[in-house]
Amino acid sequence: MSLKVKQIFFLFGILLLTASLSSCAFIGYHNGFAQPLLPAAEIRQEIIKDCIALLTKTYPPGHTSFSLVTSVTSKKEKEETDPFSIEFETALRKKGFSISPTANVRLGWLLDALPPEKGARNQNQINENGAIPHQWYIRLILSANGQQHSITRVYDPAGRPVAGFAAGEQREISGEGGE
Repeated sequence: MSLKVKQIFFLFGILLLTASLSSCAFIGYHNGFAQPLLPAAEIRQEIIKDCIALLTKTYPPGHTSFSLVTSVTSKKEKEETDPFSIEFETALRKKGFSISPTANVRLGWLLDALPPEKGARNQNQINENGAIPHQWYIRLILSANGQQHSITRVYDPAGRPVAGFAAGEQREISGEGGE
């Protein structure tokens, strides 16, 4: 193999490695977004109720204001692409939390699907289309007073919690951009 061909293969390998690593990158320390693959509305509501119940244990409604951080900022785009964010904000307000871009407690989230298990263990895991439904997970990312922590929970295809919340490591953040 010539040196030029080896160089091309090497550069192609670097390109593939860079592309695959960049797809794993976390989109900023505060960003919240819902992936295009979303659970049905009734499942989203179950997940939202569960998250708000957790938040009220630490942050009293009526006394807490959140600064919500989402990847979509225009109302029209949210309505078209991110119903979870709209529903979550509405539920927070109904519970008594205020929402303000200048609030001291920043709240972001990631809602995503876990890949279906390979090979259903029993017929109850296969839906009417012959597919294995997704499980869901949400990660809430909270920051206040220079500290950030995350809380994660997994839900079954019907939106019921699979286990307890998992608390991420608390860490200090520096500056507004937080690194």
